[in-house]
Amino acid sequence: DEISVDILRAYLLLAMLSASMEEYNWFSYYVEASSKIAFILSKNENNNNQYVDEDLWFFLEALKYLKHFHESNMPKNPNTKETKNIIPICSDSIGPCRKPAYCLSQTSLVSYAPLIDGLPTFKPSYVQNIIEKDGSISSKKAKIIVYNNLISSALTQLLEPGSYEVESLIKLATRNKTNFLPMALSLDIKIDQITDLMIEKSIEHALVPAKKIHFLMKRVLERMNHEFYNEPGYIQFKLLGDLTYLELFCGDEKKCSEYLFKAIDMFVKRPGLLRFPAWRNKAKGLGCLLIAGNFKNKFLELREAYNELKLCSGTDIFFSFEDKSWQMKHWGMCLYKIILHNMAENKAAIFKVQEPIGVVDESKYFDIEDISPIPTALSNCDGGNLSGQQENGDMDELSYEDFLDESVFEMLEKEFINDKLFD
Repeated sequence: DEISVDILRAYLLLAMLSASMEEYNWFSYYVEASSKIAFILSKNENNNNQYVDEDLWFFLEALKYLKHFHESNMPKNPNTKETKNIIPICSDSIGPCRKPAYCLSQTSLVSYAPLIDGLPTFKPSYVQNIIEKDGSISSKKAKIIVYNNLISSALTQLLEPGSYEVESLIKLATRNKTNFLPMALSLDIKIDQITDLMIEKSIEHALVPAKKIHFLMKRVLERMNHEFYNEPGYIQFKLLGDLTYLELFCGDEKKCSEYLFKAIDMFVKRPGLLRFPAWRNKAKGLGCLLIAGNFKNKFLELREAYNELKLCSGTDIFFSFEDKSWQMKHWGMCLYKIILHNMAENKAAIFKVQEPIGVVDESKYFDIEDISPIPTALSNCDGGNLSGQQENGDMDELSYEDFLDESVFEMLEKEFINDKLFD
């Protein structure tokens, strides 16, 4: 059949369905095929009316993001075909995703993120180069996405307490409250940055930008009607989980508990939400908070709903209420450190660690050998919108394949240290 936008859309939906069914080989196939289709359409869009619009392109990039999340969590030497399908999502020993392809997959989405002081930013010219090299969208549209990104501009304006026309800005950032995916994924990158900042430096370093993202998310979501939360969905579950995390981070345990229960109730109502693999660690993080808050009945409700899904062929079993090892898992370690910090600041009235086990040594629990030489430089990058200001960065000539070469990583590391890569 002739390649068309409808075929591209169908392949993208099949990719998402395959991921939900844990058919990761098929998922990878449909994502790769979609990339090829988008590439062909972008080259021929001047000759016909079949072209990839921005929303469809973003859907493709979001699935690439998930694909690299899956592949970056792969062990170096999986022993069997079954291992390939199970370990990336189910293993508790794997740390943050730092491999080049995963980090690079974030880069194409950062132009949608707000500009936040205290968090690093990629040069727009560099981000544009990455998008153009991929070839899924035309150069003209890539330039618009990077330099005139309305979603990034709206979110950045919403960070200012005194900003006007808040409702109009929210509609601009969410396609008139019909598409929350770009906002959700761009803020996800920012929350990743905050988490990395907390691990690599301290909670104090991460607290100021965390409060800014917290303010932004509450400002947007408090203007949504109750139906937004009452109708379970992937984005709603993710945003509730993020708000739970940020409320704990900012010291409001009452609000944290409120969003925690809303997220649990949403999952129990629609447990199939966790068939989307990337959300499972979020559910486990919610379970950690239920233990820390001694909400045993709610925890057992969550655990039963999770285990009934029989994820990863039944091998992914939710931990028990008595299990304290969550403090050492990559999806519980940050929560544990925040709770310890709140306890030290006498702010912990609800969430407490009954048996503090001392300072966490991440090197014992994270797969350090799999971390790229510059985890901060690639995983903590934000394109944003610089109001049309264009720079001619030294890195613009790098191709996608260049990032897979170790020597380039060493060169990039030097550039990062010398502050040449970032604004």
